[in-house]
Amino acid sequence: MRYKLLLLLSLVCKIGMTQNESSFAMAFPITDYITPLGDSIQLVQVLMPDGLSVKEKSLGILKPKRVSGDTDTIDIGSGRCNLIKGDYYYYTIKPAKKSRLPKEGDLLYTMIELPGLYNGILYKVARHAITFSKIDETPLLSLNDVLFIANKTAEDSTIGLLVDEVKYTGNTMIAQNDNQDMVIEKGTYKDKKLFATMVNIKQADVVDCLEYIIARPSLYAGYNWKFSEVFATWMSEGAPTVIKE
Repeated sequence: MRYKLLLLLSLVCKIGMTQNESSFAMAFPITDYITPLGDSIQLVQVLMPDGLSVKEKSLGILKPKRVSGDTDTIDIGSGRCNLIKGDYYYYTIKPAKKSRLPKEGDLLYTMIELPGLYNGILYKVARHAITFSKIDETPLLSLNDVLFIANKTAEDSTIGLLVDEVKYTGNTMIAQNDNQDMVIEKGTYKDKKLFATMVNIKQADVVDCLEYIIARPSLYAGYNWKFSEVFATWMSEGAPTVIKE
C-alpha cells in the first residue's frame, strides 16, 4: 500500500509540473494494438479524436477500465509517448507492482492542449472518457460537445439538456404505465415515486448526480451511458452527494 501511494503521488506531481492554463488531463481508450517490448515494457496505442493532439514525450498513466464484477482498481502502469503516426499515439508503459497486463479499452490518461476550455463540471466528467446518450440511444453529451464549452453560461445551458432528458424520460415512463415505477426507499427522495420525481427535478439535482460521478469515476469511466438511467439509479440508491469542504 505504501508503495502504491508513493507511486501515485509521484505521478500526480509529474503531471502537475507540466500542466498550465491550457493543458488538461484527459483519458483515451487504448486500441487492441498492445505489444510487449522486452521483459516488462508494453507498447500501447491510442487513436486520438479529430482536432486533439499530444506532445511527444508526454507522460501517460494507464488505468483499468472497469467491467462488471471487477474489483481490480490498481493502476496498470505509466510511461511516455514515444512515437506519433498521424492520429495514432504510442506509449511505452512500465507496469506497476501487482498490476495486470493492458487490455483493449483500458484508459490512458495524458495531458492535451485545450486553450479556451472551461474547467467546469462537465469537463471533469468527460475527462474520464464518459459520455451520455438519450433514452433512445442517440447522442446527448459527447467529448466534442464538452470541448466547445467556453464558460459557465454555456455549461449551464448544456446541463439543462440533461435535465430536459431526465424529465422527458420520466414523462415517457409514466405514459407507458408498464409497472416499472417504484417508491424510492432512502435518501433525499425517500417515499417518492421515481418517475414522478424525475419529471420535477431541478438543475441542482443533476449537478449533484454529476458531482457523484466525478467523485466515483472508476464506476463510469470509459463508457457511454444513458443519462436518464444513470440518474434514476442514483436517485433510487439514495442520491448520495459529495461532502464539500
